[in-house]
Amino acid sequence: MNELRLAGCSPEPLANYLKALGILRLVTEQKDKDAKGWWEGGAFVLGTVLDKEGLLRFFEDELAPTPIIGPWSGGSGFFPKDGQAGIGPISTSSSPRFEAYRTSVTAARRVLQRLGLVQKPETGQKAALLEALRAELPDSAIQWMDSALALTDDGPKFPPLLGSGGNDGRLDFTNNQMQRWVELLLTTPRPPTSWLRHALFADAAADLSRACAIGQFDPAAAGGSNMAAAFDRDSLVNPWSFVLMLEGALLFASSVTRRLEDTRKGALVYPFTVRASGVGYSSASLSDETTSRAEIWLPEWSRKASLAELKTLFAEGRARVRSAGSTRAADTGLDFARALQDLGVQRGLSAFTRYGFHKRNGLAYLAVPLARWEVRGEVAVDVLAPLDPWMQRFRRGAKDEKAPASVRVALSGLESAALDLCAARTPSSAQAVLLALGSAERALAKSKKFTEKAFLRPVDGVRPEWLDHADDGSVEWRLAAALASSGLRDHLVPVRAGRWADHDDGRTVWGERALVPNLLAVLRRQAIDRERSTPTREPTVFAHLSDISAFIAGDVDDGRLDELLRGASLIDFRTVAPLTPRLDDATMPPYAFAVCALTWQRGVVLSPHRHDDVALPAAPTVLARLVAGDARAAVDAAHRRLHGSGLKLRVGYGTQVSVSTVTTRRLAAAQLFPMSHPTRRTLAAEVIINPKVESP
Repeated sequence: MNELRLAGCSPEPLANYLKALGILRLVTEQKDKDAKGWWEGGAFVLGTVLDKEGLLRFFEDELAPTPIIGPWSGGSGFFPKDGQAGIGPISTSSSPRFEAYRTSVTAARRVLQRLGLVQKPETGQKAALLEALRAELPDSAIQWMDSALALTDDGPKFPPLLGSGGNDGRLDFTNNQMQRWVELLLTTPRPPTSWLRHALFADAAADLSRACAIGQFDPAAAGGSNMAAAFDRDSLVNPWSFVLMLEGALLFASSVTRRLEDTRKGALVYPFTVRASGVGYSSASLSDETTSRAEIWLPEWSRKASLAELKTLFAEGRARVRSAGSTRAADTGLDFARALQDLGVQRGLSAFTRYGFHKRNGLAYLAVPLARWEVRGEVAVDVLAPLDPWMQRFRRGAKDEKAPASVRVALSGLESAALDLCAARTPSSAQAVLLALGSAERALAKSKKFTEKAFLRPVDGVRPEWLDHADDGSVEWRLAAALASSGLRDHLVPVRAGRWADHDDGRTVWGERALVPNLLAVLRRQAIDRERSTPTREPTVFAHLSDISAFIAGDVDDGRLDELLRGASLIDFRTVAPLTPRLDDATMPPYAFAVCALTWQRGVVLSPHRHDDVALPAAPTVLARLVAGDARAAVDAAHRRLHGSGLKLRVGYGTQVSVSTVTTRRLAAAQLFPMSHPTRRTLAAEVIINPKVESP
């Protein structure tokens, strides 16, 4: 077997990808039944008994073109006003290479004559024509019908790969295909071999055809404005590339399936094709979802595969995405990105190129390569699966024409972040999803009337595993997780026990302020809750003293901490095992924080000696002085409270309390960070004398 590297066949543009499939299909069916193909180094490799010159001779002298005709479309060559430059010479040719073409054209004309169709069929006539063609055309021509359209209960449907049933606007692919075959095989003198070498091996070739229009398959070669140094440029397309491209498209066959979970009459199924997602590429816009035909994710494989194996792959080119406790068919580009790893590993695929059929350059559709996705070597857990039901409902609501702009923007941000997470499972990408979820929930909370009408609930399904997925080792993440575990979500958004609050109970105090003022608002609210004995959630993630010290000193990114807190608050902490930080390398916070914290955190002073723990009554004065920025008065109040409870403080530790107003307010906000029992004992050991082992 020779291994021929076809440099002219690459994953991008779409024309070159389809050309690779066409070459393998034609060689296997007509010359070498054991031929194989695979992708390597950005090019298609053909394994065949043919050598390079033998492959060239096969295409130039032996190849019999597949009949690709579209008598259901205007401009196809079957009606009086259509161009006849292709269908005419093929119909009158005596070449045995075009026998299947002539038979198919004759059968199609016979059907048109019987139905009395002398012009492009109207919408009501097309279904009857297609049924008649399917009954009378030879099998070789049916391949194109199966690729270009499908008959459903609602009439013919057209997969996006081949436009509107084999045409793209005024460009009819089938007529253009016939014209190119005439140009290549029925014209004297024949075109130079350099055209074929260029199409297969990317060798240099001059004087390419200016009459060949490539349509959506290769936008860069389509010509037009701003496509060259001058103002305009003609289309420069290699006819061999065009004909082999459509030969490759025959591997894609549509079908109509009825699934038990699908309530529609018939669902059009096309290999690796989903609805467009307007995220994940530089020109992304939600408007692409309504104006685009669809997306198609084209696979690459690195092991040698036969045509039969590829036919099976494309016939089963369906992707399923994991949801909470089940799976469902991938419906959007985001869904396919989530399902890609499972599909790729199971089928032995190495990568996918994502294409969108988007409206660009006026009303024209172009196959735009959006991204290339590598398949990792193992299937990873789909962390979005538990969130899937909520995200599905949110997407449906946000796509409503009456949805507020903020909700639609939140949807775009969420799906973009989710797509990035599928591409690279990193802590930063996981954090981005949490931040986007937080933004989505805030947008819903601000649009109460719409939220109620659309039956949209607060975010749910953020499992505890996200604590590890989003852990980037930063101080900001650790502090955000600790704060979130103490039940701060109630203060951020009006959500109570997983549902929107029925009324304003005053607990949602987070506003459009900076982090520290918002934390102080929460602190004041918690003081009120303590006076009312309102139940609070026991934290499960505790702050490290070194991180608290960094916050007080202003050595953290407040904006980042604010964002992370909003995202971390969505995590379900109910099943999280308590996480106690190490204390052997702790940086102690200022004395003012330590002495005030002993009077605030839970109202119990945990002394260095366990049997001397002291329960203290509330000390609202300490908190009030801290919030006001008066550290000296707060420390004095804390001293009085501790001394009054029979506790002795270390002489000389923190006797000079001189803290700026700004730092004092940060010191006050830091009281919210939950500390574990061992941490509080460590803090107490720096402030309180243990009479059993030492004296003042």
